[in-house]
Amino acid sequence: MSRLVIFVILVMISAVFPSYKWYTVPSPTTHDINDIELHSSFGLMAANGAAAGYHLGDWLLSPIPNDSLNLQGISGLYWYCLVVAVAPNGDCIGYDWGWHTMSCPTSQDLNDLYIGDISFGICVGNQVLLNLTSFNWQILNPGYTANWKCVWGNIDKTSEMWIGGSGGKILKRLGSNWTQYLCPTSATITGIAFTTPPFGYACSDTGQIFKYDGSVWSLVSQPNTIPLNSIWLADATHGFAVGNNGRIMQFDGTNWTIYPNSPTTKDLNTVSMVDNTFGFIGGDDGVLLKYGLDDSVEATTLGNIKASFVR
Repeated sequence: MSRLVIFVILVMISAVFPSYKWYTVPSPTTHDINDIELHSSFGLMAANGAAAGYHLGDWLLSPIPNDSLNLQGISGLYWYCLVVAVAPNGDCIGYDWGWHTMSCPTSQDLNDLYIGDISFGICVGNQVLLNLTSFNWQILNPGYTANWKCVWGNIDKTSEMWIGGSGGKILKRLGSNWTQYLCPTSATITGIAFTTPPFGYACSDTGQIFKYDGSVWSLVSQPNTIPLNSIWLADATHGFAVGNNGRIMQFDGTNWTIYPNSPTTKDLNTVSMVDNTFGFIGGDDGVLLKYGLDDSVEATTLGNIKASFVR
């Protein structure tokens, strides 16, 4: 077989089986990106001194009341015009046709939050949990304490939430009921994600990955020893976890392996996906990675967004 024929076959295979990968894209900030939340119709970003919204294929900065706030988490509902971002020292800002300072009943560091509805949201912080009710934050007392670092909420708006924190502690909230789980580690749980409960994964600041089988959390055998900061499952066979030194872990439905040729060596702090063909990773110094076809046309519904987060 001639080399020309082989080349043509390879080109045809590439066209039929497109290659999705992580690659660097322009970022709206040069400061650390700490959280990204993607929905099917919009995206949100929290960074040191900045917030941004994603629409029409671009991230656009949205001025916040105080650019000294190092925003750690962001979540919201565009259709309710309700977006909230949280920061250390109990600082909290809300977006309602413009950013404004929100009252918060704690001065503890706030690390992450999830808002599923105007009466269905939770914020996690050091030794504190907050519940969102009618646009107001109230302190929760589940009977368990830790420096809580991450929260996952069920997007179908049932009342199920999962929270991870120091000492390998994980809480499940279902309605008004709380259940505590202990991972086999003394490390801090830094990320938690499910596709459809009860099966999910969590990561730690020592690079461990844990699996929940519907009953207990157990350690997953995998080659990573670098601290991990965030984890996301696009579906039952696609997922990513990200961490320091540009580390990206990928999940194929069975195994977690190191993603080859990470496009950065910066610490990566957050990963969020819409589906198994589209997502973003954010990291230190504003590094922003995009998952998809490294081309001008990508397979994603977000490219057709008409609504704008920044007004």
